[in-house]
Amino acid sequence: MGGDMGVSIALTTNEYFYWFYSDVASASAPTYPLRGAYTFDDSSLRLQATEELYSREWNIVTNRGYQCLRSASDSGTDRLLIPHPSFDPTRPFCWNSKEKKQNKAIDSIGE
Repeated sequence: MGGDMGVSIALTTNEYFYWFYSDVASASAPTYPLRGAYTFDDSSLRLQATEELYSREWNIVTNRGYQCLRSASDSGTDRLLIPHPSFDPTRPFCWNSKEKKQNKAIDSIGE
């Protein structure tokens, strides 16, 4: 039986913002977004963090014409972070119904 979880990452020119949710409760969950420096090298994104993250290293992969991120520890799985052109950092896991309908094909990549 699998759980429900999600990751959102937003990049600026000099730092990242990171959000995570899970259906597993944790008394020590940090306040999101987490922030930090990042680097790109050899087709991967590396997040520098002192906090625990789902993954600090993300491979850049192309899936159906989209450049996506896949956790380096999830290689071979269908879990991808897909760029969202109208990402709203105040609602990192919410798309309105119009966007959901428009992006339904994107949501199902890998299924």
